[in-house]
Amino acid sequence: MSEFAQDEYDAFSLDNIEPDEIGKGGGLLLPAGGYLFSITEVILRRDGGGACAVECEVINTENASLLGRKHMEFLNWPSSDHADGGKTAGSIMLAWCCATKTVTVDELKARKVARQGFKTQWLEAMTGRHVLGIVKESEYQGSKQSKINGRVMAVDDPKGKGIPGWVDAGQAGQQQQSPPPAQQPADDNAFAGLV
Repeated sequence: MSEFAQDEYDAFSLDNIEPDEIGKGGGLLLPAGGYLFSITEVILRRDGGGACAVECEVINTENASLLGRKHMEFLNWPSSDHADGGKTAGSIMLAWCCATKTVTVDELKARKVARQGFKTQWLEAMTGRHVLGIVKESEYQGSKQSKINGRVMAVDDPKGKGIPGWVDAGQAGQQQQSPPPAQQPADDNAFAGLV
């Protein structure tokens, strides 16, 4: 028995907790759905074919209780050992870079023609940027997981319409071009209160 009295606690009640079930249930997994993420960290790993880790924080979603929740997405480096020669892994990695606007599709086309490759700076520059993501639930080796993979888009991408945090690029441009309406003074004298 613990040295602490049984009727005391200072953090939370155990009424709805099953002691034999602690740690089970995947409480940290994001449910399937659309989210606005802020990328908080990108960890480049290339040792032994390791994946690049992208840490995201939920900053907008339909379920307010998920705000602030962290999600870690692992992006595999393309490899000729992959069944498709690395095409899918490269495509997913580039989807993240394009969604965060660290590179554009036109820049990728020009680099391909010039036979230039991927730049890790595009991944590194993603930190602090926002992206829309669609989370899908899946299972890997018997464990549930939440994955985004290549289901990412820029916050103003029309494909993201309906995801909380989506920005209508046309409306955003109109709002920026038209000045806010002038506020009328509280009384007839526009200089009232000025000394």
